[in-house]
Amino acid sequence: MHSPCSRYVLVYNGEIYNHQDLHADLESEGGAFDWRGHSDTEILLAALRHWGLESTLSRLNGMFAFALWDRHERSLFLVRDRMGIKPLYYGQHNGVFLFGPELKALIAYPAWNGEVDRDALALYMRHNCVPTPWSIYKGIFKLPPAHFVVVRDNDRDVSFPQCCWDLARIAEQGTN
Repeated sequence: MHSPCSRYVLVYNGEIYNHQDLHADLESEGGAFDWRGHSDTEILLAALRHWGLESTLSRLNGMFAFALWDRHERSLFLVRDRMGIKPLYYGQHNGVFLFGPELKALIAYPAWNGEVDRDALALYMRHNCVPTPWSIYKGIFKLPPAHFVVVRDNDRDVSFPQCCWDLARIAEQGTN
């Protein structure tokens, strides 16, 4: 979905449970919104545009994984929900940045020739799964729950995953 100003493009999988509350908050702040419908995707995109990424993430309640492309900043933001219900994989493969909700989406890339990461394979043999943030393929990672990464077009570097919600901190503070 494209924002009305065409600056942002959102690819989204999931559900925002409190999207009606977010809609009401956006309306009460008097922003200029050109609503086309009532979907949680449209409300998420409007919230990201109005409040910015980190402020929006602190308000979201739901299960989701999304990619937000900022055409102006030429930056891609990959985000995963607080509990990690919706998966999100990303990484460099032969100089190309790939991301998707499942490994099979990355494997579908025509030039894919993924190499098994032997360290991840050892983790699989030990734990009967490949724990986050690793994947079974070299150079491909699983975004941890409640984290986001930034990919900037000008340097092609992927940021270290940044935490956007910390359950331990919230429990200590007694807030949400």
